[in-house]
Amino acid sequence: MASADRSRAADIAGLVVQLFVYYIVIVFALDTAGFDTSVLTTLFASFVMALFGALGLAAAIAIGIGLGWGSKDCVADNIDGWMRRARRGASDIAEEDGSGRRSRGSDDTLGDSDTFDDSDSFDDDSGPGGPSGTGGSGTGGSGPSDD
Repeated sequence: MASADRSRAADIAGLVVQLFVYYIVIVFALDTAGFDTSVLTTLFASFVMALFGALGLAAAIAIGIGLGWGSKDCVADNIDGWMRRARRGASDIAEEDGSGRRSRGSDDTLGDSDTFDDSDSFDDDSGPGGPSGTGGSGTGGSGPSDD
């Protein structure tokens, strides 16, 4: 039975090679005769791209499904241990935060003395309208006004 499958695969491969040779001969003959063969070469290139794209997509799906189903038993056996370690690590981080250490990202928060004050804003020396007439302090001077 296996030899029949090999014979069928060989027949299909032989047919594909034969059709490819016919295509090449026809395109060269038409090109030599002066016909525009750009449509035929574009069609062939599109067909080849679609074929290899489909094969690549099929291989990616097959690998993804194979790895997913193949690793489900490993994940099922180990997920409890992974979750325990993750929870333990999270509780360790929470305990470190409560012990007076600064946690990551705490430098980004504003403290009581880090407020924004409007009097610290920039005033330019270009007059009441600012450099383009769209801003500025309106005082005409350089510095905050004491109004």
